[in-house]
Amino acid sequence: MTTDTTESKYYELGEKGHVTMHKLYPDPFMDRCNGEILSYAMDKHPTSKNVMNARNTAIEISSDCPHQGTFHSDQGWDYEI
Repeated sequence: MTTDTTESKYYELGEKGHVTMHKLYPDPFMDRCNGEILSYAMDKHPTSKNVMNARNTAIEISSDCPHQGTFHSDQGWDYEI
């Protein structure tokens, strides 16, 4: 399984016609064998809480697998906290 927190930008058009940029930080956990997203969390700010919640869900979903799983991350910002 692999994960990586990504910064995604989106834009909103306000009532007065002003465009505002916002950011979202998805934390997906993907099965490298079949490319399936097992779990994810998303927030307006990157937090270790989101990473851990998504990881715990991925562990729970894959707990009935007869093979031992390996989790891989690029060890970016969430490991620097």
